[in-house]
Amino acid sequence: MHDIAVCIVVNDCYHNLKYCIDNLTYKTKAKIRLHILNNGSTDERLLSYLKQVCEENKWYLKTLEKPVQISKAYNLIIESTYQNYCCLFPINSIVCKNWAEDLLSEYKINADAGLIGIRNGEEKIFLNPILCKCESAEDYFKNVWFEKNNTIEGVVLFEREKLHKIGLFDERMTALGYEVLEFSFRFSANGFQNYYITKQSAVKIDIDNEITFPKRTEEGLKQLMYEIEIMVKTKHFKK
Repeated sequence: MHDIAVCIVVNDCYHNLKYCIDNLTYKTKAKIRLHILNNGSTDERLLSYLKQVCEENKWYLKTLEKPVQISKAYNLIIESTYQNYCCLFPINSIVCKNWAEDLLSEYKINADAGLIGIRNGEEKIFLNPILCKCESAEDYFKNVWFEKNNTIEGVVLFEREKLHKIGLFDERMTALGYEVLEFSFRFSANGFQNYYITKQSAVKIDIDNEITFPKRTEEGLKQLMYEIEIMVKTKHFKK
């Protein structure tokens, strides 16, 4: 029985994907199973590699003919899992030895844990949300979304059972690059605590020129505030 479902969303990034999978599987002995969603890629190298590696390892693979928003993609791949724990793993990240074991161990000793992520450093960081200061979308925007001590990005682990309270990714989110932040904040808003372990490395990589990562533009920030305002008015966030 696998302990952790490692969820990966793939676009046209063959070299990044191959390097990512080689790295994350080599650096852990934990019982993990990859659940991979091909989000509309038609790259023959990538398709061939995915078919081969998933058949060899009995991993889950779902292929979409047309790409969908990242929030929808994450929901599709999370819904395919059955393990107690899920790990969202961006393909532009690399990790150190025993990364999965350390995340799982940290999660199990923190009964109030929401998301546990990875960042560079040496000590564990406790993330304390400041929900009491937030009365409007603008407050959320100022006090939470840009406070790294309240939300987590990158490689994150969470307990699947807690999705009954949190819910899946909000598919109304279209401000590209903020989906995991919104998901992270909802754990805080529903009474859980987010943590980083910092003795591991989560280094952004860009091996080839196939991929460009989204930049947070002024237009994107305005769209984000608009979406947060909708969520506040519909009481999507709980205090």
